[in-house]
Amino acid sequence: AACGKTRCSARPAQMAMHMHMLDLMYAPTDWLNLMLMPQLMDMDMGLMALPGADKENLHGGGHESHGLGDTFMMALIKAFDSPHHHLHVGLGVSAPTGSVEETLDGFDEPDSALQDYSMQLGSGTWDFRPSITYTGHADDWSWGAQINGIKRLESSNESGYALGDMI
Repeated sequence: AACGKTRCSARPAQMAMHMHMLDLMYAPTDWLNLMLMPQLMDMDMGLMALPGADKENLHGGGHESHGLGDTFMMALIKAFDSPHHHLHVGLGVSAPTGSVEETLDGFDEPDSALQDYSMQLGSGTWDFRPSITYTGHADDWSWGAQINGIKRLESSNESGYALGDMI
């Protein structure tokens, strides 16, 4: 049932995603930085017909989704700071402000098939987003590493699914 009520007639051929993020930051102290980041999403997926496909079900040769994505909020905390080594801990949440009901035909109708998860504008769930960032430098050399993750805080969104956790 991946293609709704019709037989699958195409497969993805290419996808372009553009994210426009406004990063608002405020540092109330030298060890704490607060961040708010809303984002606009613009995604296009080109399709390739499967052998024997009915050309009428190709949805114009592609899919597109445009609009507000999820909104990210974070507190960035300085955990260690020396002249050559720095460690920051990030504690963030992502608010489900992006749509998870983007349809193939672009209309909000009862019989409209939902687009693939990768074409939805948000996760639809509240998400915990921790991170640890290390940076170092000596003379003209700099290096660093970061590990971050996403823990979904809800078992499903309004469309009945949830994306998986990530690290």
